[in-house]
Amino acid sequence: WSLPVPVPELRYGLGLAPGRSDPDAATMMIRGLTAEVVGADDVPQAARQRAEAYLARYRALVERQRAHASVDARGLLGAVTIDGAGGAPAASVAELQQLWITSAVPVPMEAVGLGARWRVITVLRRGAAVVEQIAEYGLADITDGSAPRWRITVDVKHIGEPQLIRMGDAPESPVADLVALFFEARGEVKIDARSPLPVGGTMAVELRVHVRMRHPDRVEEMIDESVGRVTIESDVPEAKGGGRRSGSGSGSGSGSGSGGAGVDQP
Repeated sequence: WSLPVPVPELRYGLGLAPGRSDPDAATMMIRGLTAEVVGADDVPQAARQRAEAYLARYRALVERQRAHASVDARGLLGAVTIDGAGGAPAASVAELQQLWITSAVPVPMEAVGLGARWRVITVLRRGAAVVEQIAEYGLADITDGSAPRWRITVDVKHIGEPQLIRMGDAPESPVADLVALFFEARGEVKIDARSPLPVGGTMAVELRVHVRMRHPDRVEEMIDESVGRVTIESDVPEAKGGGRRSGSGSGSGSGSGSGGAGVDQP
């Protein structure tokens, strides 16, 4: 077992801008923001390496990508198209979709009042694993104005059942047994009528992963536990006015385990 490794603050997220809209759906322009390890030069090498490992998948598949996608009135993402000649690997589209599903708060189909609670269950990928997302939301407060805002309690869980996973994106990457995966993010977020993604909030996060690597001469058990906090920030203004929509997330935490980092970032 290794000792806990504190991880410095990480910043990454999506930039959004409105495009064409109609009564049923709107087109959003999406840009993968540049990821950053805050204070990278002032942290120990082990912590910096752990932070870079957390960001590796985002940097490879989302960072600096530009895309447009349809978003319905509930905030659910439709078809995603990567901009640029020749398109982009399907993995980038899939990663954008999974990031959106994990971050967005789909509003109920019918009107609700204060105290209402609703649940949304989705199957998605978390890194190499297929997981079930069970998300529970509650309407805690409403702020009226030219652009109403809602304060939403959030409890999102990812549950990964035993399955074979590939430890990397290359075809020659080794295959391992995922024994179990559990992720939870709990907290409150702010939803703005002008943005399909949360514009603020803080959540406590926890990730536990158990992977079994089978080598010709041995079996290696990899158990990783990570805890941290995610802060959501945006430049969508409180007062009336339009402009570019963007959001970013930052997080910090620590993790410990045997066999090194887990299969995905918390």
